[in-house]
Amino acid sequence: AFDVDPYTTTTIHAIATHCCSTTVTDDDESENKTKKELFGFPFLTSFPANLTCRQVYKHFWKAVQHIPGVQEEWMKICITENDGKARPVFEDNTTAVVPSECDDPIVDYLGKDVTERFMFLSMEWKNSSDLEKPAFVTVIDHVSYTEGIRKERAISGATRGGVTLDQCFQ
Repeated sequence: AFDVDPYTTTTIHAIATHCCSTTVTDDDESENKTKKELFGFPFLTSFPANLTCRQVYKHFWKAVQHIPGVQEEWMKICITENDGKARPVFEDNTTAVVPSECDDPIVDYLGKDVTERFMFLSMEWKNSSDLEKPAFVTVIDHVSYTEGIRKERAISGATRGGVTLDQCFQ
């Protein structure tokens, strides 16, 4: 799924993945490690570069709030590198978690050049056992898409939804 604006220097383009974090204890039980499990479809979105951290958080919540069973307090958004590793840029570079209550512009933390490349994020979900993970791979067609298809079919006189792959090779 995607919702992208044209490429400009005033727009940030972001790729977001979904993951659940679980704590794993080492064999010697002296150190706990966090294991991240990716799930669902990543999505691409755009937003104005002048948004605050709070507005960015709300932008991402708005993109996923339609998914059955999710709750906002379960969501944490982390800035990552393109390989998924955390990129600490908040609180004097000690955390990658986007502060949901901060009214500072996000570019103050990311730098002005963030509009010249993609920003990578990880939407980390707590209470993973309560999440309906199949819902994260369900594609819901926006009403504008279904209306556009309906109009196109009416104009072209098409009564069927296309051809099967087997029909293409016949």
